[in-house]
Amino acid sequence: MFECVPNVSEGRDPLVLSKIRQVISDSAGIRLLNFDSSFDANRTVITFVGDELSIATAVSSLVAMCLELIDMRNQKGSHPRIGALDVCPIIPLNDSTMEQAVDLSLKIGREVSSRLSIPIFLYAESANSSYRRDLSSIRKGEFEGLKDKLNQHHWVPDFGPRGPHPSFGAMALGARDILVAFNVNLETDDERVAKHIAQSIRTKASEISGAVDGTHRRLPALKAIGWTLPSEGRVQVSCNLVDYKKTGLAQVYEACRALASAYGTRVTGSEVVGMLPIEALLAAGNFYLVGKEATSEELVETAVRELNLSELSPFILVERLLPSRL
Repeated sequence: MFECVPNVSEGRDPLVLSKIRQVISDSAGIRLLNFDSSFDANRTVITFVGDELSIATAVSSLVAMCLELIDMRNQKGSHPRIGALDVCPIIPLNDSTMEQAVDLSLKIGREVSSRLSIPIFLYAESANSSYRRDLSSIRKGEFEGLKDKLNQHHWVPDFGPRGPHPSFGAMALGARDILVAFNVNLETDDERVAKHIAQSIRTKASEISGAVDGTHRRLPALKAIGWTLPSEGRVQVSCNLVDYKKTGLAQVYEACRALASAYGTRVTGSEVVGMLPIEALLAAGNFYLVGKEATSEELVETAVRELNLSELSPFILVERLLPSRL
């Protein structure tokens, strides 16, 4: 059993989103768990699970649908991206291994690139080179810079043609562990503040520990960028908790809160993108109820309240929790 969390570069057109959702729903052996669209990011994060064959077939169908419906030459949004289906992570679940997830990513990459002539970069555990493990390195330059990037000898795609597909662009594909996508909302429309905070807390590639000095509050296993939410008139610190057991929701939230105050603004709430394990919420609840006895329900309620996870849209627990076993 594997989890697949493709990120599609479309979050605004209801008709396109409906067709993309349908192609996953119609895939045999697939269980669609979550479909999370953002207007400002112009991006949709899809979460589904299935066995090896089902995942491979569903991803192939999804890429073909994105190729048909999304033209990156006309696509804009807050989130960095290189293609219509920007990134497709494969996560091993239950008794599946990372090695099996890597093998599955290679199988998908070979089939999709051959059939649809799309350049594919392998990242994370599937990467063949250390500099390709980090998704941000692959995304640097985004769709608009792909032609120049693919002309560089060290950025030859792992699969597919040497040049970008004219309308689709390229795709990142790889096996990784579960991560938590978590955005912290600020009471300002100054994107510079969000970017400064993100730069202050995110892990440097050369760092493996936490805070490096009294000015920065760098957190381990954390990726972060700052961006604007025009529809909300505010900015966000958008984070990926690569290992939520090392750096949890509450640690990120409180680090952002402290730095926001230094910039003369404040944190107002947060949101989860996609799904997360219940352990991440329990840890946040324990952070705020340290030293107090509490049930699991009380811990989750505390986490949702203290992180103000429902500020932008209702946080519905059953829609956000990744099942512990499938």
